[in-house]
Amino acid sequence: MTDDELATRVGVPVGAAPVLRGARDLREAREFAELVLAAPDPASVAAPETLVRFRDLAADGLDAKGILRELKAVGGDLRSLRVALTGRERGPELWAVIEALGRDEALSRVDAALARTGG
Repeated sequence: MTDDELATRVGVPVGAAPVLRGARDLREAREFAELVLAAPDPASVAAPETLVRFRDLAADGLDAKGILRELKAVGGDLRSLRVALTGRERGPELWAVIEALGRDEALSRVDAALARTGG
């Protein structure tokens, strides 16, 4: 099934397709899509330094998998990044969330999370 077909079946924009691919069924695909389509509820982030590093890596033009590889290499708190991006501690593959959100939206959500933590 193409990204267009999958997005149509789930009833979401095709930009959400990266997170849909990791779902086990259409119900879970809709739940995953909601994580990227709806702005996260304000939540505290345990490691604002990871968010700052994410912002720097995204500004350098790295793709989603490259950003995660770099964050893992320096011991970044990926759970804090996930919470900043989705408002939840669990969900689809984090690289897929970043990809589906797009650079500008991901940075916007990270900036909002940093503002909540005073960072």
